Amino acid sequence: MAKIIVEFSGYMSIDLERTMFMRLSESPAREFLTAKQWLALDEEYKDEYVIFDMEHAIDDASEVGWNHLDTIVEDDNGIELYSNRTYS
Repeated sequence: MAKIIVEFSGYMSIDLERTMFMRLSESPAREFLTAKQWLALDEEYKDEYVIFDMEHAIDDASEVGWNHLDTIVEDDNGIELYSNRTYS
């Protein structure tokens, strides 16, 4: 079965109350912080967290912009069947 790969770079100004960060850890229990709580962390702990749900973060963002957005379709052997590259 073919797979779709999306590569992108850009920016967004996230909502501090609605955007959630999740702690990366070995523990099965998930730990979450709002972006506002994440901002208050000491710098040494910020790398332990990532944005939990990019789709909602983008939807809730006050500003979003893409520098480039690539959509690539590959078959099971890794052969590129389709490619669309968009740059702003």
